[in-house]
Amino acid sequence: MKNKIFEDEVENFLYNIKWLRHNARLTQTAMAKRLGISIKTLKVIESGQLPARTNTDIIFRIDREFGISPNEQFGRKLGE
Repeated sequence: MKNKIFEDEVENFLYNIKWLRHNARLTQTAMAKRLGISIKTLKVIESGQLPARTNTDIIFRIDREFGISPNEQFGRKLGE
């Protein structure tokens, strides 16, 4: 049960990054720059996979850049 909850939260997080980029009408290059990640990492995230070396900095950058709290990032799919 715990794994399913964790999987759902990660799925929400990955979905929300792509949703935020589209909602803000940013290119992958611009979004990657705002999040402090490479374009390659962003493409992996947008494909629905969590890169092995993803650190927590991205969570706090989303909070700072877009005003989306960590609870919101993982708790639900934005825009639904």
